[in-house]
Formats: sequence, structure tokens, C-alpha cells
Amino acid sequence: EAELSRLMGAATDPSSKIAQQWLAQDGKRWRPFLSICAFQALSDSSVAIDDTVKKIAIAVECFHKASLIHDDIEDEDATRYGKATLHEQHGVPIALNIGDLLLGEGYRLIADCDAPAEIKAKLFSLAANGHRALCLGQGAELNWARHPEKLKSLQVLEIFRQKTAPAFEIALSMGAALANAPEGVFEVLNRYSES
Repeated sequence: EAELSRLMGAATDPSSKIAQQWLAQDGKRWRPFLSICAFQALSDSSVAIDDTVKKIAIAVECFHKASLIHDDIEDEDATRYGKATLHEQHGVPIALNIGDLLLGEGYRLIADCDAPAEIKAKLFSLAANGHRALCLGQGAELNWARHPEKLKSLQVLEIFRQKTAPAFEIALSMGAALANAPEGVFEVLNRYSES
């Protein structure tokens, strides 16, 4: 929590406190880990994991945790990580607001990172396109839940792919973009994430 506070700024209001606490608690943190791994794999080996890399990793986790908050509300889940979901703890309006705040925090962290303008533009584009793809995947599931029909196995897998692949692709691609990877790398990361 201290490192989050240092990199994101002190949480001085109730919403920021809830957001940082939610960000700090539980979870596997695979996505920010993958961002750092992609950065390290595609950077000069002497490049350190500095605050810019950490901010991008935290931004990825902000996006992920925001999607979980919204997903829990949409699916009416009562628990996450074996504990009450955020909307069960604080109510739906506050949980929606915290999810939105975390999205904003993710974009703010990208803006605050010390990277050249062209890399920042790539990071913003990757995050926005990934966020959009994730919402379309979630929308496909919500649409099916509203109008259920028998689906073939491949149709179910397609919905899962739409909901899961973008989150991994964002994580890997953000690290690659920060390392200024060539365009061909992003095509490989897309294929890998889709699989």
C-alpha cells in the first residue's frame, strides 16, 4: 500500500482510499507481472524497473481491478477472493464509481509516466482499444444472459476469448510498447493472447 501511495499519490478522500485498498488486496497480479516481463524481455538488459515501468504495471492492474468490480455487479456476484465484493461492502453506486475511478487512475498513470510522447500515445491507444474489446466481450456475455439460447462449445469459447484475451494482450503490449518494441512484436502478442 505504501508503494501504491507513493506512485499514485496519497489517498486523502474516501473514494481514493477505497480504490487503493481494493487495488492492494488479493489477486494474482498476473497482468502487471506480464507487463514487466514483456518490458524486460524487449528492453536492453541494463534497463532498470523504474517508476515509469511500475506506473504502467499499476495502470494495467487498475484496468483489471476496475473490470472485476463492474463484472461482479453485472454477474451479481457476492464474493471475490473469498471476501465480499466491493458492491456488497459499499453498495452498487459506490462500487461503480470506484471502478470508474480506477479506470481514470490507469489513464492518469500512463499520462504521468516518463516516456516519450510517441510511446505514451501508443500506450493510450493500446489501453483504450483493449478496454473497448473487453467491454464488447462482456457485452456478448450479458446479451446472451438476457436472451439465453443454446450455444455450441465454440460459441462459448468465443465469448470467453473475447472477455479474457484483451486483458492479457493489454498487459503484454503495454510492457512491449514501453520497451519501444517493433510493430511485429504486437502481432505476435495478439496471437499469443488470443490463444
